[in-house]
Amino acid sequence: MANDLDEVREIFIKTTHRYDLITGGDFTVDNGANAWLNRGQDWLDRMVDHPMLYRRTHRALAAAAFQIEVQRLIAVRKIAIVESSGDATGHSDITDFYLEPGEFREVYSTPIASWSTGEPKAWTLNIAGLDPEHEAKETADYTSDGVVDFDDVIFGEGAYADYVKQGILFHPKADTAYTVYILGKFLSPILTADADKTFWTVNEPMLLALAGAYMLESTMRNRAGTRAYLEAMEPLLTALDIHAVEHDQSAYSISIMEG
Repeated sequence: MANDLDEVREIFIKTTHRYDLITGGDFTVDNGANAWLNRGQDWLDRMVDHPMLYRRTHRALAAAAFQIEVQRLIAVRKIAIVESSGDATGHSDITDFYLEPGEFREVYSTPIASWSTGEPKAWTLNIAGLDPEHEAKETADYTSDGVVDFDDVIFGEGAYADYVKQGILFHPKADTAYTVYILGKFLSPILTADADKTFWTVNEPMLLALAGAYMLESTMRNRAGTRAYLEAMEPLLTALDIHAVEHDQSAYSISIMEG
């Protein structure tokens, strides 16, 4: 079984016969293969719902703060808060207080600067991206232009910075320091070094190689090749679904306050 990027890259090259995506026939020297494997991995992360793809993260929410940043987050399964100075067993599960971003701003329509403080309850996904015309602007640029940020949300500090900002907004503002616990589905770490490992390289190396090949083939406008790779993945995806169903789902629904 392949365990790391180096070994999956070799499977990918031998499957696609695209030896131009490595250098000099050496499977350890990437010349574009990694990019397709990462695209395939992202595709699998979004398409497959498997318990092992869920992760936990803990983030600090300072007093008077109302947002946190979380990178590569796809979906939130559970979210809870606890006072940072308190006992973790006294946490508040606020999962069910989620509002769609538009609804959140309708309900809490006053400028964020005027919000009161308290224990955060309502939450929504933070839309931090700026339009293409302003993506390179920073907070100081808006101030000099006389523009007021009604939402009081951080601007992208530097070109494209806002595109990598993902996070969560809370209401009301925190009345004290809290720790936010999130159980969610994340995109896998980007594969860069030969020794890098993810759920897919360790558990499903052939599926990852096929997914990378599928992404590559789809850009070549080769419908027959694309269909062939999809059909090749189908039994592997089915087996993965069966494995997920056979898992004791309660094991992945435990309180995120537990270790």
